[in-house]
Amino acid sequence: MAYNDDYILELLVNSGRINSEQAQTVRAQAAANNRSAIDETVAEGLCARNDILYDMASDSGMEFLPEIHHIDPEAAKLLDPSHARRYRVIPLEQTHTGIRVAISDPLDFESIDALRHLLDMEIEPVVIPPDQIDAQIRANYGSTDEARRRPPLPIRRRGSHPRR
Repeated sequence: MAYNDDYILELLVNSGRINSEQAQTVRAQAAANNRSAIDETVAEGLCARNDILYDMASDSGMEFLPEIHHIDPEAAKLLDPSHARRYRVIPLEQTHTGIRVAISDPLDFESIDALRHLLDMEIEPVVIPPDQIDAQIRANYGSTDEARRRPPLPIRRRGSHPRR
């Protein structure tokens, strides 16, 4: 069982969403079914995925939104579609200090750091369910087949100007 799974189960017990016996059962079933603690908890009907994501986001000091209501097209253009797919993220809007980015896993600090370096901006992660992010990636960047037929968007660095 992965370290993150133990952390998630402990978080769910501490939040009162499941009890310690249920956590032990989930731990055993997840290992037997080769699933994550989140997937097993949801499959067992013990907790909704959004409730788990909310607890994880809250514990990480991040905002949780059950769905994406608006994406600033200019913010979406800042990230190459291949990077959006690779890191499973989508820019929501630019802020005074950087950019708000929808992520599905608040424990994926490597992707957040990679985006920070890639965009040369401060990243304000917002936790969104993975199906919402996948749908918005398709809506804003197209499918992977469509992406192969299009040239990639240039990555703009803070303070740089697009070529004219």
